[in-house]
Amino acid sequence: AILLEGSPGVGKTSLVAALARASGHPLTRINLSDQTDVSDLFGADLPVEGAEGGTFAWRDGPFLRALRLGHWILLDELNLASQSVLEGLNAVLDHRGELYIPELGRTFTIQSDKTRLFACQNPLRQGGARRGLPQSFLNRFTQVYMEPLTADDLEFITRSLFPSLPLELVQGMVRFTVRLAEQCGNEWGQRGAPWELNLRDLTRWAQAMGDPPHPDRFVGIIYADRMRTSADKQQVLKVYNEELGDKYPLSAEQPGIVVTPSEVVFGEVVVPRQCGSDGEVNIVDRASENMVLRNQLAPLRSLATCVNHNWLSIVVGSSGSGKTSTVRTLAQLCGRKLQVLSVNSAMDTTEILGGFEQVHI
Repeated sequence: AILLEGSPGVGKTSLVAALARASGHPLTRINLSDQTDVSDLFGADLPVEGAEGGTFAWRDGPFLRALRLGHWILLDELNLASQSVLEGLNAVLDHRGELYIPELGRTFTIQSDKTRLFACQNPLRQGGARRGLPQSFLNRFTQVYMEPLTADDLEFITRSLFPSLPLELVQGMVRFTVRLAEQCGNEWGQRGAPWELNLRDLTRWAQAMGDPPHPDRFVGIIYADRMRTSADKQQVLKVYNEELGDKYPLSAEQPGIVVTPSEVVFGEVVVPRQCGSDGEVNIVDRASENMVLRNQLAPLRSLATCVNHNWLSIVVGSSGSGKTSTVRTLAQLCGRKLQVLSVNSAMDTTEILGGFEQVHI
């Protein structure tokens, strides 16, 4: 078994996936967390759909299914796994190379000519409930530390992925990202630190800027907007101006809003509105229509950009700053129904995704 450790964005998971693809081996990737249970990996007895009440049957989990099929297996975020999961993996990783399932009364052996086990984890300093793994457990792996990507690495990868971008632009984007990674959280940007500015940001930036490229339109949403203070946001834009501002200057105009029957326009960002058969925009709850406030225009534009590019977004702010109402306003402007779920540390996945419940017959 091989354990890859390195900062986010250095390509740990991508390296294993590329190796599996190049060698023609199917890869099963399993993301671990402190909520992952042994049954999530190996399987469990579950009710049989359509059968009589009380009828259960065994369903393989992704780890056992991959083991049976001889797939390569990648365990992501290993140092987030619970102790019970680590103990369950012990016999698979040591010299026995086998997995015993008591519910089935069977032992499954690793197909040494097919199956390979990989694991990835971020360094302990990254936090997020990560824990130091026992040395006896780590000794079962060949440990490989992946160094952060250099500026030359970032330039080579970006040019390979986006050959149509001008070389001068790619070099400027890389210099900008490297400078931010060095300065943010050290010289400025302490609030909200530590920050991870890496290849993922570069690829997202390159994918979004279009043809002809407009890096100035997306530097805010990808880099500046994540900062917690106005001074830090301005510092990000200052670094951009120093690296790319001469050829791709930032617009000084504040984002406005134009609402038409078919779309909502925030500057250059256009989001379609959902209309009914009568051509009227579908406002789900007219009794609670939100006002568009001036200080919401910039966040609304950023959220609209995320919607257009199908990017996941996290709205961060102090209590009562209008995070939820801003999202509500965007949904209302676009005629979309918004489901609001209040999430807390006691919430279980079954409360979101659903689960089996007893029914009185």
